[in-house]
Amino acid sequence: MLDSVFKMREQQLWPHPDPLEFALAAEAAGVDAVLLGLHVPHVSIRDRDWQTLRELARAKLCLAVPPRTHVLEQIAASAAARCVLIPGSRQEHSSGGALAVGLLRAQLSEAARLLERHDIELGARIDPDPVAAGHCAEAGLSCVEINTAAFALATRPASRARRLEELAETVQAADSHGLRISVRGGLDFENISELISCGPISEVRIGQALIAQALFDGIAASIARMRVLLGG
Repeated sequence: MLDSVFKMREQQLWPHPDPLEFALAAEAAGVDAVLLGLHVPHVSIRDRDWQTLRELARAKLCLAVPPRTHVLEQIAASAAARCVLIPGSRQEHSSGGALAVGLLRAQLSEAARLLERHDIELGARIDPDPVAAGHCAEAGLSCVEINTAAFALATRPASRARRLEELAETVQAADSHGLRISVRGGLDFENISELISCGPISEVRIGQALIAQALFDGIAASIARMRVLLGG
């Protein structure tokens, strides 16, 4: 969610909108966690931004970062509750745009050992693929963030049903490995009801749709409407 606010601020070369003010408003409206991308290309987030968020926001802070040793050491020194590994270079991208966990298992294991010592929950952004969920479990990660973009972009009924089946299979595989499951990518007020039928999803990460609706209804009403659709 916050990445979109940061992008708007940087595009306008102006201090507004204030990401911290937005985070606090979203937190007051009932969001359970705040996701923030750090050291990610095309997302201009300054170190002082996430440091201020960490100190002032009461919601759990989840940092999305590439699998770089120096970045993970910085995360380990922070008080972040959670961290999700995402691609930071073309070589780290999977065919579906998530992290190529099959090629990066050594880095995943190293990251898991580092952050476990600091009691920080570590996950990885994966494509809808049961094998990828298995790789994450073998590396010692505790959660996965499943990329739902292909499902969200599918327009033909047959394609949409196939994508939803792939998601359900991945959710079940991750759950069988004892991984906590979150989903993200193109989710909105129209397609979220289909997705929550896939199985034990712990967290839904939605940003663009909430911000777009907030332009008309305000952030509190936008979040309240989404919580109703999620059953809470």
